[in-house]
Amino acid sequence: MIAAEARNRVFDAGDPPRGQLAGSWLAHAELNAIAQIDAERSRAAEGWAVYSTWEPCPLCAGAITVAFRGRVTVGYACRDWISSGLGVLTDTEIGRRHQWQVQQLRGPFAVFAELLVAVYTTEARPKSLTAVRYHEPPWRRLIEAAGAALARGRDRGETVEQVVATIWAAIEQAEVD
Repeated sequence: MIAAEARNRVFDAGDPPRGQLAGSWLAHAELNAIAQIDAERSRAAEGWAVYSTWEPCPLCAGAITVAFRGRVTVGYACRDWISSGLGVLTDTEIGRRHQWQVQQLRGPFAVFAELLVAVYTTEARPKSLTAVRYHEPPWRRLIEAAGAALARGRDRGETVEQVVATIWAAIEQAEVD
């Protein structure tokens, strides 16, 4: 059962869904998801899993540590080369009380998730340290193809499934360095 879903809303100017943050450096996907879960439930239930496209930063890893108890799985698709925060999970007494399972996801899902992060990062913050990494081959052509497919899908009001199918087709046709 999925308890909550959210996305990064740091650069969103509009009103976020109820219980979420937007337009703030605190509007990370993990924080927005955790904010939707009743505090009593998050501390009473055991066996939580947090999955993310991006490795949780120190802020989000700290929030995961505080919000849940017992056995917690943290899965992420792509590593955060700059601010990876998973060390936070065991660096405090509260963190040491958990049974952590941390896994970097692999396969097509992980590649696709990193591609989405790359497209977003190069568009939202093109001069950031993370974006600079994605300006190099083989990412550059993949990002161009996926970015164009995302923009077309957004403009046409397509469903997520339609956009994903278009992106996969664009990736297959992209000439990779």
